[in-house]
Amino acid sequence: MYEAPEIVRVAAPVHCKTGNSVVSGHGELTSAIDGTRMADQASIVVEMVGKYYPEAKQTPQGSKHLEAIPKV
Repeated sequence: MYEAPEIVRVAAPVHCKTGNSVVSGHGELTSAIDGTRMADQASIVVEMVGKYYPEAKQTPQGSKHLEAIPKV
């Protein structure tokens, strides 16, 4: 999480994926508590990027740029 501002700075445009570290193992089902922890991690990343790299811009929800991401 703490590296996110620098990752965004050097790799933009980039999408940060967070939250999986709260799950006990790969492929494990998540609980409501895990979901809350994942949301907390995502919120911290947004806060860190905003604080340490305020020039960064988050892609707006529904942006046409997101259509280029392949759907599996």
